[in-house]
Amino acid sequence: MKTLRSGPSDEVSIPLGEGTELDALIAAPEAKHPGQSGFRLVSEGPEALAIRARTGLLAGRSLDVQTYIWHADVTGTYLAHRLLQAADRGVRVRILVDDMDARAKNAGFAALDAHPNIGVRMFNPFESREGFFSKLGEIVGSFPRLNRRMHNKTWIADNRIAIIGGRNLGDEYFGASADVNFVDLDFAMVGPIVRDASASFDEYWNAPCTRASSARLEPVCTPKL
Repeated sequence: MKTLRSGPSDEVSIPLGEGTELDALIAAPEAKHPGQSGFRLVSEGPEALAIRARTGLLAGRSLDVQTYIWHADVTGTYLAHRLLQAADRGVRVRILVDDMDARAKNAGFAALDAHPNIGVRMFNPFESREGFFSKLGEIVGSFPRLNRRMHNKTWIADNRIAIIGGRNLGDEYFGASADVNFVDLDFAMVGPIVRDASASFDEYWNAPCTRASSARLEPVCTPKL
């Protein structure tokens, strides 16, 4: 039932280069182990936040971020600010969010999307953009389509390093909530596996189910039984 496809006009990840700080840090060790990838299990929330923030600061070409939930709280806003800073430096930023959560944050994502170096896309968006009852009615009327959600969580900087795992973006995923915190895991990865992660991101970015925040969705996400 896989329907994600890429075409000749699709927007894809920026290839590796040699001019960024992440290139300087990672290219040489990667060259010493051709064909091999390196992994670090990231179990602590503060470290997971720090890696994202630091790679966002060092990125010089591209930042690709994919998530199911992005809260407008302290850590969520902080990471959005890191992406905005990167875009101001000329970095191409792509943000892909599932619309089940993003629908309630239209204004924030629209503000980011207005930056010339930031693109925001929604996975399987609702046609209605506000109101609980309109959302509920759409779910009832289009359940086979709207039940298809994107739970991927990916943060890729310069196609050199990727953080992939169970963490959404928000205080409770980084041990920063005063009420409750989730126990999640990430992998920080370097090597050829990062390019595989970028290829996966590109498939979702260019998928029929994905739309720019200002575009209407045609019913193309309905699973084939």
